[in-house]
Amino acid sequence: MKLVDVAMYLVYIATYGVIVPVGIGLYLVRHLNKPLKIALAGLCLSLVLDLGLLAVNFKITNTFYYLFSGFDLLIMAWLYSSVITHKTFSNVIQWSGIFFIPLIGLDAFFISGLTNNGFSNAVEKFYVMVIAIYYLTQLLLEKIDDDIRRQPLFWISAGIVIANLVGSFDIFSRPVINYSQTIYLQYFMFWSFVTILMFGAYSYAFWLSQRDR
Repeated sequence: MKLVDVAMYLVYIATYGVIVPVGIGLYLVRHLNKPLKIALAGLCLSLVLDLGLLAVNFKITNTFYYLFSGFDLLIMAWLYSSVITHKTFSNVIQWSGIFFIPLIGLDAFFISGLTNNGFSNAVEKFYVMVIAIYYLTQLLLEKIDDDIRRQPLFWISAGIVIANLVGSFDIFSRPVINYSQTIYLQYFMFWSFVTILMFGAYSYAFWLSQRDR
């Protein structure tokens, strides 16, 4: 089997692996608190977009990236503004998420273009990673005497940080593929593994929610 075939299989598994945490989350939805329900809503929306991308046979993948970025940004801003206890930071996260949407639109229609992988996609991933790290810092400080591994949002946030850190490098995909297709495929294989781990973190977080009841 060629490397490109292995990479494509892994990408498919990583993309539609979202079905697993969605299924677990919907099954345990009565146990989920508000932040976890927001996280579940984000996964459901991601699944809908993934299915939409499949329906058009991946012909407008880069266009869908802008939709993913916009919806992901709003969901993450909503999620973290609801759990960050510092009121000022919570408001900043909430409103900056809203104000970031026009930047994605400008990038899509006037700067990078709908058919290109825009810089706003990488900026959005970096932004989400930063607010997730801030929440993890808050969690470590507030739960210093507790086992944070029992906190569902610890696992979700850890998965988000790692996945967005790796995903933000996708902006360099064009120069990388021009330099070496092998390196490009290896990157997407690594991204696939990281994404699968993130969905595993979501699944474990939803499962933890019933144990704490």
